Order: sequence, then C-alpha cells, then structure tokens
Amino acid sequence: MQLSGQWLDGQQSRSAHGVLRVAADGALYRDGQGQPFAELAELTIPARLGSMPRTLVLANGWRFVCDQHEALDQLMQRQGRQGLRLVDRMERSGRAVLIGTLLVIGGAFGAYQYGVPALAQSTAEALPDDLLDEMSQQALYELPLDRSELPLARQQQIRDGFVRLLRANELNPSDFRLHLRSAPKIGPNAFALPSGDIVLLDQLVALTDHDDQWLGVLAHELVHVEARHGLRGVLQGAYGALLVTLMTGDASAATGPLVELPRILLESGYSRDMEREADALGAEMLRRAGGDPAQLAVMFERLAEQGSSELPGWLRSHPDHDERIKALRESN
Repeated sequence: MQLSGQWLDGQQSRSAHGVLRVAADGALYRDGQGQPFAELAELTIPARLGSMPRTLVLANGWRFVCDQHEALDQLMQRQGRQGLRLVDRMERSGRAVLIGTLLVIGGAFGAYQYGVPALAQSTAEALPDDLLDEMSQQALYELPLDRSELPLARQQQIRDGFVRLLRANELNPSDFRLHLRSAPKIGPNAFALPSGDIVLLDQLVALTDHDDQWLGVLAHELVHVEARHGLRGVLQGAYGALLVTLMTGDASAATGPLVELPRILLESGYSRDMEREADALGAEMLRRAGGDPAQLAVMFERLAEQGSSELPGWLRSHPDHDERIKALRESN
C-alpha cells in the first residue's frame, strides 16, 4: 500500500511532499528508500474526523499528513483497531447523531431535574452550623433594617407566641432567633435564613388583625428553616450552573452563585414545591399550637392586595397564590 501526503520531520515547520509505503509484513518505507525505517505497529493513526486530513505520528518524531481515509482505515484494521471504524460510522450517521443528541439532552435534563435537587439537599444538610451562621449574619448585614417600632408589650407578645409555637412542635427555642425589625423600604415581609434567624417586619404585623396571622407566617418560615429551603435553592442554582459549565466550558457561570451566596439567599424565592411544603407543614405547626390555618390564608390575601411590588419573595415569585389560599382554607 502506498500513501501520498506531506512529511514533517518534527524539527521544522516546513513540510515536504512524499509517499509512505507499507509492505505486506508491516514494514514502513519513506519515499524511494530501500530500507524500512519503522514498523506499522509503531505508527499512530488518529481516528477519522469528517474529511479532514489525518496526521500520522511515528515513534521517531516524524509525521505524515494524509487524507486517503479508506487506505488509512485499512491500516487501522491491520493494527486491530476496528472499533474506531464504528465510531466513525456513527459520527457520519444522521440517525446516530440525532439519537446521541437526544440522549445528551435527556441526560442533562434528568441531571438538572432530579440529580441537582438531590445533591443540593444532601449538601445543605451536611453544611456546618458555623458556616450557616456566617452566611446568615452577612445576609442580615446587607438589609436596610431598623429597630422595631412596635410597643414593647406587643413585641413581647409576639416573642411569647413564637416560643409557644416552637414548643408545641417540639422544637428547641435556643435553635432559633426571632428578629423584630422595621423596614419601610421593603414593606410587609418576613423571611428566614438557614442559621435559624427569622425576621418579622413591623409592616407585616401592621396588616394583621388576628394573632394567628403573624403566627402562621412564622410557622411558614420555620418550615423553610427546618427544611433548609433557602440554602437548597441557592445550591441548586450553583450546581445547575456547574452543570452548564461542564457542558459549555464557561467557568464564570459556576463561580457567581457561590461568591454572592449571602445576597442570593435574600433575593431568591423558593420553588413551587418548597412553598407548597411550607404552606402545608406550616398550617400543621400552627394547628398544633392551637391556631387557625385559615388565618394564614387571610394573611396571604392581604399581602396580595398590597400589589406585586410589595409582596414577600415567597409569595411574589409564585402567581398561584389563589391556589395556595384555597388549599389553606380547605386544610382547616
């Protein structure tokens, strides 16, 4: 077998036209030389990539660039590398490419839909308390919070109700910290951080006319803390970005969520499933404390009446609040 191509000596960038002859016994001859200079077993032949020329590499550093693919495939067969021919056929098969593309998309979707949430949950449960405290304190520091302007007796009533809620659900009061604050720029809101810090704003308390309304909101936030919903949401975003990085090679997509984790903890809402869980389990917690879950539905209605710009993140990001209100009323 004789191949035509370009020789490179491995020392200079210039190439020279020549031939490579392969004898029946596997000996390799360059141009018109009468003595073999290598054996077929010493020749590295890359797999075919479309119609692009292939660069054959010899152990002594010489290279031979050739585009006679059928002959090169035959040489690969003589080397016992038939599997690469199957890869080449698959690469040139439209059906195989389509099936491979669908498998990649399906695998990526499955990893994002199921693998990422499972990994985020296991990571959130494994993170040490010291790290959660540090992230949560940083997040609280970034908020425009002022001291509560509620009367001291009202503040004590809310704190007593919170402790009653915890004990009725067999939760240790020392594991949680209730912060009563005022934030006119934020509006009626409450939120929880992974460390067990829960913030209740005066503006939300002002909307209530029944203690079970603000107590129901605290129960809702307690579920988010216990299930580490906020942290899981942030980690899902980070792992999702990492998955994109693995597929696209853009590392910046993966580092952003981790670097800005405290801010994202505050700004990101929860998923629909997390909210449904917090609604259902929060209603159960409120009921165990002797409260009425229907009052939490009333609280949701009043928050919705404030307009979308003032809704808390856990309600604003989900347009199905009517469905949630209905579910709370039916659970009573």
